[in-house]
Amino acid sequence: MFRRLMSRSMRYKLRGWSYVFAPPFLEWLQRLLLWTCRIEVKGGEHLQGHAGSWIFGIWHTNVFLSPLFLRDRKVAVLISQSHDGELIHRMVQRYGNDSIRGSTSKGGAHALRALVKHLRQGLPGAITPDGPRGPAWPVQDGIVLAASLSGVPVIPCHYEADRQWVFRRTWDQHRLPKPFSRICLSYGAPVKVPRDLVEHGAVDQMRQKVEQAMMTNMRYCQELVGG
Repeated sequence: MFRRLMSRSMRYKLRGWSYVFAPPFLEWLQRLLLWTCRIEVKGGEHLQGHAGSWIFGIWHTNVFLSPLFLRDRKVAVLISQSHDGELIHRMVQRYGNDSIRGSTSKGGAHALRALVKHLRQGLPGAITPDGPRGPAWPVQDGIVLAASLSGVPVIPCHYEADRQWVFRRTWDQHRLPKPFSRICLSYGAPVKVPRDLVEHGAVDQMRQKVEQAMMTNMRYCQELVGG
């Protein structure tokens, strides 16, 4: 009811203010939360080599804390051109990384070209391959195409906590660690993607391989925290 009574200009103004105040508040909240937690990093050796360039494959369920975990790596994160995407974009920038705006539903081709250009410069990227609208867990083609065109591997990245809230009514079943929990952050083994993937019609086969690697890494995290 209240939303219908508000003018469009007022809604845009409130949205604009949220872009200003929400990111610093969320950063403070994230840092405070992690200050109380114990973090165990697994698979850090997988980040060695590859000329410093790879694509982090991150499920949408990990969107909240991933910008903090990947801070100051010069990562280009593929983010949708939505209201929520704008907030994530600003959070990513606060942690020393940047974003490329686009998704499978809007601006996808342009975003893919920009990401490939970034990766070819020897810098890492990140994609939530089941975003921005789901369903959760299936990998879409974008991450495989980006890896194939750039010649860089996909590295699964996932975190779970031994005590966490799971928002089961959201499509991605988002995870939020509770204060004073133990968090497992795991980097899976790199998945190498052939450059001639499209020519050989093997996109779907490779997509399934990446999906399996990301699911395996997620289950590994869950086992470590007793989930």
